[in-house]
Amino acid sequence: MRKFKLYTDGSHFKLDNGGGRLGVGAVLVNSGGSIVDSLSLEVDRCTIRELYNTSDVSNPTMEMYAVLVSLRRFSSKLQFSDEIEVYADYQGVMYWMYHKWKINKEYIYMIREDIESEIKKQNLSVKFQWIKGHDGDKYNEMADKLAKGEIKSV
Repeated sequence: MRKFKLYTDGSHFKLDNGGGRLGVGAVLVNSGGSIVDSLSLEVDRCTIRELYNTSDVSNPTMEMYAVLVSLRRFSSKLQFSDEIEVYADYQGVMYWMYHKWKINKEYIYMIREDIESEIKKQNLSVKFQWIKGHDGDKYNEMADKLAKGEIKSV
């Protein structure tokens, strides 16, 4: 059984006209502290609308979606029964995934279900952790920059 840390971040830049860039960033790190892979993805609003039947895209939406996209994108790097600690700088990821916060938006519930299905499909052991944002953790900072499109890979 191998152990990994997965740092995820979602970004949502608001513009006056209601648009703005949506992004996902992630860094997969092995138990030795080496980067296995990274992800920087700009997300089209139409994708979220088609998948989750909503135009109400917020930063929490992108934080949750970052976990889902990362698990899917890194699936070729992971094996059955790998242990993964997922770090997100939005507390809602941890609380929603552990069913400790009530979900008031149907699309957040749907994203959580998709994450749970992906974990089950890959037979992974996943723990969710909150990490304070912009507090100097290099991998969390990388995930943030990847989500914002400031860097494309690490």
